[in-house]
Amino acid sequence: FWSWCTDEYSLDRNPMDRIRKPRRRDLHLKAMSKETFFRLIDACDPNSFVGLRDRALLIFLGDTGCRSQGVLNLEPQHLDLIEGSAIVIEKGSIKRKIPLSRKACSIIQKWMNQRPPDALTVFCSLSNQSLGEKLTNSGLNQMMKRLKKKARIKETVSPHRIRHMFAKEYLHNGGNLATLKRILGHRDINTTDKNYLIYTSEEIAEYHEKFSLVAKIDY
Repeated sequence: FWSWCTDEYSLDRNPMDRIRKPRRRDLHLKAMSKETFFRLIDACDPNSFVGLRDRALLIFLGDTGCRSQGVLNLEPQHLDLIEGSAIVIEKGSIKRKIPLSRKACSIIQKWMNQRPPDALTVFCSLSNQSLGEKLTNSGLNQMMKRLKKKARIKETVSPHRIRHMFAKEYLHNGGNLATLKRILGHRDINTTDKNYLIYTSEEIAEYHEKFSLVAKIDY
């Protein structure tokens, strides 16, 4: 803002030139823990209509790292469970194709077998007033709050934290930034690097012990 003011009003200098910028806060808490994610899934009743949808929706988020908009906009014609892929639409009208694991396809197929046939989207609303209509962002958040309460989870839960969990686990298990960038839909790989290569001191020590050359020497 002050840079703009300096140019706009031809100031002699930027008043903020000598002001130190605050340190960037530690962002490692953005990612949902694996334990919390699995507890959310376990809280879904596999024998109920709602439970099947909730479980499939969580699995889709955890397998793709897509944004809320992507999972809410997903239509049946954009889902290919034989090939193992989906086309998600995010940030307005931007489309991208993302892979799905076989396990995810199997769980999503169980929901598709029970899903209202006339539903507009894959993960539709199941309330009496709006059965089959597109699930809203508010409805998605309410679903996660309900499962959080049922599982007695204290950690904050949200689709965005699942997105960060997916990215972190993808890299932890051997994935690379180039493919992660494509899956997450980033235009610039620096965005992927800046937001997801964030580790605690304990995690860095764990990686060091696992990957250090000297740690593997048997003397």
